[in-house]
Amino acid sequence: MEHPGFNLIDHNTRIFFRPKLANWYAGEPLAAAEAIIMIRHREAFAGKSVLDIGVGSGRTTRYFLPFTASYLGTDVSPPMLALCRKTWPTADISELDMRDLAKLAPRQFDFILATSGVLDVLTHEARLQALVDCVTLLAPQGLFVFSFHNRRYKKAGCPPRLEFSGSTIRWPLTSARFVRDCINHHKMKAFEHREEDYALLNDVVHGFQGVFYYTDRATQTRQIEAVGLSLVEVVGDDGRTLKEGADDRDDGLVYYVCQKLH
Repeated sequence: MEHPGFNLIDHNTRIFFRPKLANWYAGEPLAAAEAIIMIRHREAFAGKSVLDIGVGSGRTTRYFLPFTASYLGTDVSPPMLALCRKTWPTADISELDMRDLAKLAPRQFDFILATSGVLDVLTHEARLQALVDCVTLLAPQGLFVFSFHNRRYKKAGCPPRLEFSGSTIRWPLTSARFVRDCINHHKMKAFEHREEDYALLNDVVHGFQGVFYYTDRATQTRQIEAVGLSLVEVVGDDGRTLKEGADDRDDGLVYYVCQKLH
């Protein structure tokens, strides 16, 4: 649902255009779930072709580049792309909106990555189309790995909360950040939207500035099966395998490993 005068995708995307954020992401390691998946499914990308969607500053490039036969990283943030190209000059890095993934066809990839909840900056309709486009770009037997914001997460949609510290030196900084977060949350709360299968919720990431797509495992499984993907495994934030019916209320992001069978 779009509100008049408010473009959800453009708003969420602009959050990642800040140079300071590009530098921050460049220093971030793999999430535990990402590391487990890349170790467990290394044969799916080693010596093969990889599409890294939302590559940002190259946080994941360093782990793919030495092993792949071909690698393409895509993003829309100019500061992040510039830093990624500077850091990894031999990598193929392209500016591409996720709504334009179809432009990469007829090229196909053996392994497609879209983690950090990158698909969740999109609206429901655009996100479903991105899933279709990813399947089109995926070679038969190829793996598609992505993560999504978990609607069952115990802190999903929660307002800012002041974290008290015993240090009087840190208190003013914490207080100022809390006020900023409250202002952002109040502003963005008006753009939240809830449906039976998904919700658009204000998110704690980057100071409550965005409104991101949240769904649950049952709905996400239906969505991937509808576009022709088979679920290989589900992984929680901390890297543990989430079996059917497992309690995932502590997982802000849930990671899916999917395979294209035909």
